[in-house]
Amino acid sequence: MVNTRSPIEAALDTYVQVVGTATEQFQRQMDEATRLLKEAGMEEPTESAAPRPETGRSGTERRPGRRRPGIFD
Repeated sequence: MVNTRSPIEAALDTYVQVVGTATEQFQRQMDEATRLLKEAGMEEPTESAAPRPETGRSGTERRPGRRRPGIFD
């Protein structure tokens, strides 16, 4: 029988297997970390409900003032 899978399909299958294995390993590590935290009497890590303060400008905001001349100016 002739293999009719394209190289892209083969690469995608390999990628899915690698990511699946890495995800399983990560989940085992997280489960172990959670177990150790519980044994140590610590709470499980959770996200804080308090909003985080703004820490400056985002990279997409326009800033006032003149722009610097470019190569076409």
